[in-house]
Amino acid sequence: MKVKDLTVEELKLLIQETVIETIQSLLTDPDEGKEVKPEVKQELLDSLKRTQAGERGVSASEVARKLGFNDCDVLNILRSRAVEQEVLDILDELD
Repeated sequence: MKVKDLTVEELKLLIQETVIETIQSLLTDPDEGKEVKPEVKQELLDSLKRTQAGERGVSASEVARKLGFNDCDVLNILRSRAVEQEVLDILDELD
């Protein structure tokens, strides 16, 4: 069957089903059910502690340069305290 042969209602239903499938595929967590290895968890905690202690990591411009980007602004990389707290909360849940 071709799209031109569909009724308006059939086309709407087809679009709706396609949108639902797309949203479900985007919201599916590919890591669901997987466990974080203890050494990875420890590295994340250590990195976060260093950041909270004021230690500077690799700058966004250095990361951009290493990845071959000429303009760091293209990456729009900003360290967010809210994101850091979210990581801490997730790590706490893993305990």
